[in-house]
Amino acid sequence: MERTEKQHQRPVEWVRRKLTEQIASGRLQPGDMLPGERVLAATMNIGRGSVRLALAELEAQGLLRRRPRRGTQVVAKPGAHGTLPKIVLVNAYTGALFAAERLALHLGIADRLKARGYTAAELFVGDQALPDSLRGGLGGALVRPGQLAAALANYDAVLFHELVTPESREVALAWEREHRPAVVADLEPE
Repeated sequence: MERTEKQHQRPVEWVRRKLTEQIASGRLQPGDMLPGERVLAATMNIGRGSVRLALAELEAQGLLRRRPRRGTQVVAKPGAHGTLPKIVLVNAYTGALFAAERLALHLGIADRLKARGYTAAELFVGDQALPDSLRGGLGGALVRPGQLAAALANYDAVLFHELVTPESREVALAWEREHRPAVVADLEPE
């Protein structure tokens, strides 16, 4: 069956799917090192170029990290919501207008996530209603203070646009302790 299955897919897609299945099933765990490209190509009976392209795609999806002379490491399981992780962009909203630079960065991140095909959402932490201009990027939603950790439960990865509230700092640290993918963008010292 595998031979027929392999014949009906592009080699890069087949390798990507096989490795994703191994990671999703737990045969390959975060932290595991993959064999080198030559070994993978020989094992899978596929050209090395196809293996290299598949590894690059899986790295772009955040499942692998490739480092020259060190190898390729599994860094995450596929998202519970599909091959690509479900990502949320978190920002604080205090009612004051966003500075032009901050709004441009926020919308740029949202646009890039959408362009890459990620299932993504925006959450704004605050007490005041969101203006329509902040609902545009990924369809932003408001989360009341104290509810951020619970609101993030349905996501595989979080991107904090600054850590402007004590709650967002605590949640980011909790995600780090749990080895869950969390990134802080535009962190400026106070």
